[in-house]
Amino acid sequence: MKTNLLSLILLVAAGFVAQNVSAYDFSESYAGATFYYNILSEDDKTCEVTSGTPRPDWVSFYDDYTDYMGDVVIPTSANGYTVVRIDEMAFSLCKDLKSVRISNSVTHIGQNAFYGCTGLEKVTFGNSVVDIPYRAFADCYALTEVIIPKSVTNVGPNPFMDCYNLTRIVVEDGNTKYHSENNCNAVIDKTYNRLVVGCKNTVIPDGVETIGQYSFYGCSGLTSIKIPNSVKSIDFSAFYGCKGLTEFVIPNSVTNIGGSAFWGCSGLTELMIPNSVKTIGDSAFRGCSGLTKVAIPNSITSLERSVFYYCTGLTDVTIPNTVTSIGDFAFSNCSNLLSVTIPTSVTKIGQCGFQHCSSLTEVTIPVSVRSIGGNAFYGCTGLTSITSFIKDVFETGSNAFGKCENATLYVPEGLKETYQSASDWSSLTKIEEFNERIPLAMACNDMGRVVINREKNFTNKMADVSIFYGIENYFSFAPYENCELGQVLLDGLDITKTVKENQLKAIIREYSHMMVIFVPKGADVNRDGAVDISDVVALVNIILGQ
Repeated sequence: MKTNLLSLILLVAAGFVAQNVSAYDFSESYAGATFYYNILSEDDKTCEVTSGTPRPDWVSFYDDYTDYMGDVVIPTSANGYTVVRIDEMAFSLCKDLKSVRISNSVTHIGQNAFYGCTGLEKVTFGNSVVDIPYRAFADCYALTEVIIPKSVTNVGPNPFMDCYNLTRIVVEDGNTKYHSENNCNAVIDKTYNRLVVGCKNTVIPDGVETIGQYSFYGCSGLTSIKIPNSVKSIDFSAFYGCKGLTEFVIPNSVTNIGGSAFWGCSGLTELMIPNSVKTIGDSAFRGCSGLTKVAIPNSITSLERSVFYYCTGLTDVTIPNTVTSIGDFAFSNCSNLLSVTIPTSVTKIGQCGFQHCSSLTEVTIPVSVRSIGGNAFYGCTGLTSITSFIKDVFETGSNAFGKCENATLYVPEGLKETYQSASDWSSLTKIEEFNERIPLAMACNDMGRVVINREKNFTNKMADVSIFYGIENYFSFAPYENCELGQVLLDGLDITKTVKENQLKAIIREYSHMMVIFVPKGADVNRDGAVDISDVVALVNIILGQ
């Protein structure tokens, strides 16, 4: 039995050795280079070029293979077989490969076939190639020009990811699927009006509707690019790692920003997201360390996982009152974030949502919040004040307020003991109660109404209004038909210019006075033929009943 078992072990070991030594079916020299081949079909007498040294399922960029070096010409046939394919990873990490000419017999190129050939300066495709797949030439840093033959019917997603020196992309005339018209230096899918591959010299033509996934991935030399008004979607990882990108305007035709779309675009300092955008994917702006201020449009209802993760330059963010959920890690490690207002629409703050936002000094949690994930505010060591309006106190996730021991927790009157008995809330040892509401003297004329915190409508009246203490209150101004907002006065100060799209949010002091004046479109209230201060006086008199 022992002898048989030993024999079996030796046979298995021998099999592994043989597999490692003979990872190909045969080899043959051509034009001064040795090529390695796998037989694909004995009936058709076809084969593929493969590697001479076995590659693992995934190769490390720090590895280096020397199967192929210098200038290589792939033959049309070998040992009686027609060469029709280049195997996956066949030339991967052959860093001394300088150029490759692919024969006219080759129709398909495998994924990662030339991945990491950092010295590859030139590739010439044969006229039968139909498929240039995902990552086929990724990390070929020396590559500057690509000419896609007219035979190609499938490109990507981006086969040339991280080829940051690529400056010229041409699709041959006659290609039925793709074009690069008007020297746009890009590959455009005609069927879907989708940009598939771009480079630092790309000019996106009008008519393109989608910036495809990975299309500018790793294009670190890209500094600015104009997005035409035809674009509706910026897809997954479209501008991932474009760290040189400093200017970018998203037109109001865009409705979708895909996950990781701008991950690592550290050169961006400002970014206006238009109200047309309905969805922003996971990690869309992750690692955009140069961003200092972001206004999220009121078309967004959810902030996805890691959307602003490690945006270390971010100091100010505006979350609209349409957002109901702040995802896991959404603002994690935004270490310079000074202020954030969580609107009363939010019901969930995800795990690690604001973890390590060490510059935050104050945070207010509205009554609408029903869930706070573990480590949500962990490491917010600068917090001195946490105001919670939550009355039906719930258990938070583990360590939600870990390392926030310097903060005082302010809670509604009568709830101090409830918070003290709730785990993780009780880790905030300094707890004080507050009176939940304060009065605001409110006046409004009869040409519109004011909605305050979605709760109260005010029309043509003067009254004391009970509003939230210590947090931003929300005012929506709704003119009646044929009217418009004329003026908003707060304690005698004209704050009309701070109203955006008939919306205002502001922290109101106790016993402040707000006057809202709606006017007919045209604004000539007293019908004297002119629009001036006398019209405002006339409206004030109307409100005061004089």
